[in-house]
Amino acid sequence: MDRIAQYLQTDPPSLASALARFCQLARAHLGAWELSADKLSIETCISRLRDNQVPTSLELLESPRAWLKAIDQELYETSAPGAWRADTAVFDGDEQHWIIRRTSSGSGFNTRLGALGHYLTNHHVVPAHVGGTPTKAVSVPQATATACKSALEHGAFKIAVVRFDDYVKETLACFDAVHHFRMTGVDRPDSRLASILGALNAARDANVDCIVFPELTTTPEIARRIAEHLLDEAIENSRRLPPLIVLGSYHEPTQGPDQPHTRNRAILLAHDGAQLMHFDKRRKVLFKFEPDGPDWGEALSPCDTPYQLLPLEIGLLGLAICKDLFDGPISELLRAIDLDWLLVPSMSNKLNQHQTKTKQLHNQSGTVSVIANQIMPGSNGDGDYPFGYIQQGADPQPCPNPIEIVDIPLRTEEMAAGRNHLRLVR
Repeated sequence: MDRIAQYLQTDPPSLASALARFCQLARAHLGAWELSADKLSIETCISRLRDNQVPTSLELLESPRAWLKAIDQELYETSAPGAWRADTAVFDGDEQHWIIRRTSSGSGFNTRLGALGHYLTNHHVVPAHVGGTPTKAVSVPQATATACKSALEHGAFKIAVVRFDDYVKETLACFDAVHHFRMTGVDRPDSRLASILGALNAARDANVDCIVFPELTTTPEIARRIAEHLLDEAIENSRRLPPLIVLGSYHEPTQGPDQPHTRNRAILLAHDGAQLMHFDKRRKVLFKFEPDGPDWGEALSPCDTPYQLLPLEIGLLGLAICKDLFDGPISELLRAIDLDWLLVPSMSNKLNQHQTKTKQLHNQSGTVSVIANQIMPGSNGDGDYPFGYIQQGADPQPCPNPIEIVDIPLRTEEMAAGRNHLRLVR
């Protein structure tokens, strides 16, 4: 508490650093703090901050929850939106943090309950390292911020969840010596491109805010052509395109096409084709090419890229790919941060573990998870085919159609599934 008191004694007070430090303490000591009542009310703490009556370390320790909430509120009210960039780190004396301002009351899910340290009413506070994984808040282009304002105006975030039924087959390369595999292409790239463009057109006609495609379905060449198409559309100033587009990832060789070293990267594009952020998969999936054969591991290179966060007015948004959602360092990171939106491209024949994790994240901090899932290559696609889904409540809401559009209200008390669906062009 000594360091927090020192930050509050500066002129002007270093509220951001004090808040970051307080959140770190809350993550470790909240259980003990909740065993006794605070001596001071939040209102008293706010009044003292405004009157420059700096608390002592003892006073902070005697009313930790009240002082933490007061600092959170005072920082919010005394700094205008955009007063500092969310992608500029704040130092608490030991570590760096991203402090991301929430939107106005009732939007961005900032009315939900949660544990102090992971949840505050007015700010997200995200450590710049969680375990061994670095995090990074990225800047939001003005064009994207403007394009996303329609969601705030309508009070709902409209999401399209896609899967492909165009009979295009992904092609694989196998490295027998190490039993590793990677995707190398699709047998009919023009057909896959047409399917993606058809989904984008349907999303545009429905005024969708965000569209998510499944994992391992969009080759780098197709992704390049999509980005060029988006740029051309933006230049022509045609009808509104979705401001947020998650293209399905693909395997990209990192050490030559003949070596089993690959990254599996999903990208989030803006409506004009600009890349907003990306996510590199960490945990490889295992796949049997023969029913009784050995497990082949996804050929993934070690990954040291930061986990990126997009601070939008509708809330804090992150990405994950399939198995990383529920296994490994990214899964642990997701438990330690407070996302509003989690977009997950997936390719899996079962979603049980996906559903367990997304329910946990929703119960913990109200995170809305969007899973766009595609069946694994060579699977028969029978009645057990796992569709994508959206977790915006206690139970996952299936998205069984090739493109399903769901309106998600920005107020938690109004969350309900209003949806429609379309078929992709074959």
